[in-house]
Amino acid sequence: MDVDLFLTPRGECGMLCSEGFAELPAGAIFDAETMEITVEFPGDAPFHMNITVEDQLRDRVLLARKLYMGFLENGLIADTLEVPLLYLNDPYGTEFGGMSARPQRSMVKFEMFMRECNAAQPLHREDLGDENASGSVLKGMDPKHLEFVPQLIRQRMLEVGGPEMQAGPATPVISAPHPKGPGLGGGAGTSRRQIQPRRRPPEDDGDDQG
Repeated sequence: MDVDLFLTPRGECGMLCSEGFAELPAGAIFDAETMEITVEFPGDAPFHMNITVEDQLRDRVLLARKLYMGFLENGLIADTLEVPLLYLNDPYGTEFGGMSARPQRSMVKFEMFMRECNAAQPLHREDLGDENASGSVLKGMDPKHLEFVPQLIRQRMLEVGGPEMQAGPATPVISAPHPKGPGLGGGAGTSRRQIQPRRRPPEDDGDDQG
């Protein structure tokens, strides 16, 4: 797996992975002393990124409290997550705690995040000695115009849907593990209810009943 780190001017950060993990991440930890990012899982060993965060990007990562994660499949976004980001050795004194927030799917938020990114760097490479792997995981794709796999297109439409969708959270909480090579498969199980148009009342014929 290859991973790139992306950041926005507003102090948001995220990563784009060339494939999915075998288990859904519970969150991520940034060690401000070693400059390393580790992805944590509820039932599996942590995944340590093998490239450190660049010094000039450290404070921008420390401004974030969440991490966007996107997973590619044949050049398309196959899944997205929003996970909590915790800190070790934070010079600003952030108190380290457990992963209290739950990961959420957030396709629209991830798409907006990628459009605003103005800095990026490699964060993990499967083979650090492979010169061909030194380029971005995007492989020339425009981060501002990423496309989703067909399975996610309907879910994305629901996230930006009508009033009945806006009444609830736009990013449903994840409740089940996800297979490697992410994608919603048969969909997230959300359905849009049909709203029947109101019928106009019959017009008064003008007769006075009183």
